[in-house]
Amino acid sequence: MSELVDQLQSSNPEVRHAAIAAAAGTNSPAVAEILVARLADMSCPEPERQLAAEALAKSRLPEVAALLLPQLGSEAAFTRTMAAMGLGGQSSRDVVLALVKSLTDSVNTVRNWAERSLLGMGAAVREFGVEALIGLLSHEVTLSRSPAARLLGVTHDRRAMESLIKMAESDSDWLARMGAIKALGDLGIPDALPIILKSLQTDPKNRVRAAAAEAVGKLRTDQAESILRAVLESDEDDGVQKMAGEALRSFGFDVTEINDEGWE
Repeated sequence: MSELVDQLQSSNPEVRHAAIAAAAGTNSPAVAEILVARLADMSCPEPERQLAAEALAKSRLPEVAALLLPQLGSEAAFTRTMAAMGLGGQSSRDVVLALVKSLTDSVNTVRNWAERSLLGMGAAVREFGVEALIGLLSHEVTLSRSPAARLLGVTHDRRAMESLIKMAESDSDWLARMGAIKALGDLGIPDALPIILKSLQTDPKNRVRAAAAEAVGKLRTDQAESILRAVLESDEDDGVQKMAGEALRSFGFDVTEINDEGWE
């Protein structure tokens, strides 16, 4: 281990990079400390800082969370992004709540990596993050509401359904409505079918209707085939038809009357 530590601190970039790769998934607090220091060092080239984040993301060592959580509060957006990436291997309550908070960051890459890391810790998000995510569904920024909705879908937690239905029905931004509809499909609760059907039939945005067609397929109710066949007959949008056709094919039906190219 001392040799790896020496290599991580080498003045030769190639040696350092090889050492960072070898340190992926480390169970050594000393190695983790060096990797976090590299990630947080703004004088270090960004590709090397990202290598350190990727290595840390494969570690389950609790010390990684203790070292990285403060970096989510850095003034530097790249540091916050790398911290959100590096926390991907953790699953504690503090990490989940901190990453949920990062979904409100002003920088898109931070939000994106916070979401990706949370998606990789589904059980922990369900245990610790559902209420915080529900709270974000009313956030003023669409790009915070949407990932919160998507994450709630993968928790399969019924507590989220009422808030997701409200969002799907009344949110003024189509991206948020699409996220809510996708989440309702992922929840897998048939009680959500009426609002999904309403969106499928009446939402003015084709992407929302396509998400609703996909959600109908995921719920797999007895009405699914007739609903999706009706979409093929009534919705003229190629993307919506493509999604309805794919949903029907997932049931084993042969569907040939759609444009498989989808969106133009």
